[in-house]
Amino acid sequence: MNYLFGTAFTNGRFGLTSYARFQAAMWSEPPDRKRLVARSYRQCLSSIGFAIGVPRPTDPTSARAYPNGLQAQDAKSEYMSEACIAGFERALGITLPPSAHKPADAR
Repeated sequence: MNYLFGTAFTNGRFGLTSYARFQAAMWSEPPDRKRLVARSYRQCLSSIGFAIGVPRPTDPTSARAYPNGLQAQDAKSEYMSEACIAGFERALGITLPPSAHKPADAR
């Protein structure tokens, strides 16, 4: 891993996420709150998934896909793969709302 953005412990069912390396100043980028929130959101989904025992997806566009760097993190969709959604539903014992599913016209 190039940078640790978050981690999770499945035996304790908790995760820790940092947004320090997602901040614009870290990369000499212009500030962009929307981008910071999107980066942090995707990382939180990933850490929560690990904490509840949902493996990473094979779909590289999934919000939980492994990024090889910040550029790959930014390129991911805001939606989880259907495999991740099914894993979250099994682990949590609930059905996620339709808004959790990627719309047909989304990237």
